[in-house]
Amino acid sequence: EITSLLPACVSNATKYIWREGKKDSSLQELEKALWYINYSIDNNLPSTVNDLTDSMHFEELITKVKKHWSGWKYVFIDAVYCGDQQLMKTALERMISEVEK
Repeated sequence: EITSLLPACVSNATKYIWREGKKDSSLQELEKALWYINYSIDNNLPSTVNDLTDSMHFEELITKVKKHWSGWKYVFIDAVYCGDQQLMKTALERMISEVEK
């Protein structure tokens, strides 16, 4: 539900993090998510909710996700809420680094 409110690249990245390790390996899922964030940054694409009328619902959904995510995933979803793509990228790079260890 949360991904329907996000721009495509951020939505796809969030989807890959949510399903991490459930379809493909954790590393593969996180690398796909990072690809989408890098693509969004490189092409100066939007990173925030499209419509202010969705903002209250969006905040509720973010709060629900935060209850399930911790560590760098929590940082990622918080960055999604703020629209901070650089922090999304950093969080993903750290998640990938942890998986590679």
